[in-house]
Amino acid sequence: MNIISKNEKEKKDYYSGKKRISVYISDEVEEEWQEFIKKNNISSISKLIREGINYYIEEKSSLISQDLSVFTHSLKERFTIIKGNLQLIIEKYQKDLNNDVLAIINHLLEEIKHFEERFIFKLDKSNE
Repeated sequence: MNIISKNEKEKKDYYSGKKRISVYISDEVEEEWQEFIKKNNISSISKLIREGINYYIEEKSSLISQDLSVFTHSLKERFTIIKGNLQLIIEKYQKDLNNDVLAIINHLLEEIKHFEERFIFKLDKSNE
């Protein structure tokens, strides 16, 4: 007959579905980490590692979002300048431009509009 104590059962339940990961560190690093966990009231090096990894993941996600936001803002600025210049050319020189040139300019304006609708506005919404 196999008798399992309450503590052994709780221990089994605690480890159920979890994996063990080993980290090899030097004595100096261990000492630094031990000092850090004492100063910051962290219960163990394992908890420090888990919290550190979670913090890194959150920060990395935040940085990616910020980078994407800067990128889309930069694209919007450039497209606004290009659209403004193309519209200015049409307004000022429409009488002097032949139909082929006007068609190219209008085509460029349409392509920019489609690009903004398909990509930039979607990127903006994904950053919200």
